[in-house]
Amino acid sequence: MNLYFYLYLFALISSFCISVAAFPIATWVAHRYNVMDIPKVRSIHVTPIPRTGGLILFSSLLLVSLLLLIFVPRIHLALWHVFPIASIFIIGFLDDILSLKFYVRLPLQLIFAACFVFLSGMYIANSGMFTLPVFIAIPFTIMCIAGVTNAYNIIDGLDGLCAGLGWIFLVLLACLSYIYDYYALVIYALLLVGSIFGFLIFNFPSAKIFLGDGGSYLVGFSVGMTAVVLLSKHPEISPWALLLMAFVPIHDTLFAISRRRRKKRSPFKADKRHLHHILRRRYRSATKAVVLILAIQLLIGVVALFFHKNTLILIVVTILSTLFLRRLWFKRITIGDITI
Repeated sequence: MNLYFYLYLFALISSFCISVAAFPIATWVAHRYNVMDIPKVRSIHVTPIPRTGGLILFSSLLLVSLLLLIFVPRIHLALWHVFPIASIFIIGFLDDILSLKFYVRLPLQLIFAACFVFLSGMYIANSGMFTLPVFIAIPFTIMCIAGVTNAYNIIDGLDGLCAGLGWIFLVLLACLSYIYDYYALVIYALLLVGSIFGFLIFNFPSAKIFLGDGGSYLVGFSVGMTAVVLLSKHPEISPWALLLMAFVPIHDTLFAISRRRRKKRSPFKADKRHLHHILRRRYRSATKAVVLILAIQLLIGVVALFFHKNTLILIVVTILSTLFLRRLWFKRITIGDITI
């Protein structure tokens, strides 16, 4: 076994352990500074629950990254991720405390996405069919990162859903990065995989702590950022593959925006018509709804992994996945002897 195998294990296990160990600290912070989710009309819980799960993820990610940079300096974990990730987490954490308005949050998300793009020099130039000019590719990349960040925040409506979707994406991204020998990105993805898995112990199926906006922003921004890094370094990978690996939250967000616009409502005004709300009411179980959505995303993501170079097939899969989710949103679907 080579050095990288041990680094993968170290990143995965150490981030998991720190994540688990950080739970009581995050809970104490929530109670000390009143960062609690108080039950409201849209809530499914009946008692106040800490919203400091993002603190668990951020502390685990930061500590293990520092350890790797100190003790294994020849493994280049680029520092371009530190400032944007820390900034987006802080904005989310402040949102948990102060309930920032969308016209404050969104510009800041765009600014930090732009910081990442300009600090790293990475952006999406390949659309899968043609190459985008730089003056289009850079703002497109910035909007994609901010959009994905919000998509994971918006879908964070049931225990384990946002974290589980982020976990699936990062596992698939680690596999794809491994195929292309992009060891630093494999390590970074595994840091997040271990951190999220440690958090999920306390979040699913019955939450003792929520991600909060700090956590969902961190997960979403990390998904967008790592996708851009991989596509920038390996333009032979179709961007449609990365889209499909995060398809459920992206589709749910775009569908929510179009649904609200048709009803002449603000796209930023929350409702209870997301796919996870529909499935929870249909099955009378939040756990069943989350497991089904995660299974659908995993299936779509695995298909994308196998056909990650073939844009035509991936576009067809995108269309079929859209039709499937829209059908599932409106009505039960029967596949063989199984009805979902």
